[in-house]
Amino acid sequence: MNKTYIIDVAEAIVTRKSDKHTVFMGTGSTAGFNITGESETQRGGIGVKPVYRYNHSKTVELNITDVVFDLNYLAMTQGVEIADGSATVKKTETGLIVQSDVDALSVTLTGTPVDSTAILINGGESVEVAVATDSVSVPEGFAEEGDKVTAIYKEEAQGKVIDIDASKFSESYEIQYRTIEYDTKTNTVVNDIYFIFDNVVFNTEFEMALEAGTPLTPALTMEALTGDDEDKIGRVVQVPRTV
Repeated sequence: MNKTYIIDVAEAIVTRKSDKHTVFMGTGSTAGFNITGESETQRGGIGVKPVYRYNHSKTVELNITDVVFDLNYLAMTQGVEIADGSATVKKTETGLIVQSDVDALSVTLTGTPVDSTAILINGGESVEVAVATDSVSVPEGFAEEGDKVTAIYKEEAQGKVIDIDASKFSESYEIQYRTIEYDTKTNTVVNDIYFIFDNVVFNTEFEMALEAGTPLTPALTMEALTGDDEDKIGRVVQVPRTV
């Protein structure tokens, strides 16, 4: 058997055990697992000599870092589902030109406010104004005709909604990694190698670090557990390529 090497990341298939909802992660930058354990040395006799050493508490931690963002990552770590719904959001419109409207000044909004008020900002000053239609009156002395102002108001938005619930945490998942092995002599793919974990729980921690010019790379960590009445935490399967 020739020697092989692995240079690719693993793709991951993540399946929620309760309803088989599945997420395919094929754009990861890192995917791996770390096996740790604890060990103790038992001492006895004259001189308190080391008599034997015993091992215990094996832990398998998994990690995945992706180069794209998916709402499923947040849902998996928080133990919630993605649902179609609505939410009230604050919409910002910039560069609204103040126009003369009969004996008053106004700006025209493009959206539909759900409240009866909006905030206008001009330079470092802001003022709350009443909203009845998409035309908003500008208070006297706040701005002049032709000025550009910013408006902030609440609007009803439709989309995908995730609730961050203080009482909910990750459910149990099945995770499979798959990557490929190359022959060191021929540089051809000779094996698919699978890392399979049947009972995995995500850590609750999830960081949204948004930085200008730096892509967000979501990082997920989780722990693999044994199944019911089982000692096995996971398994590795090496499958030779037939062609």
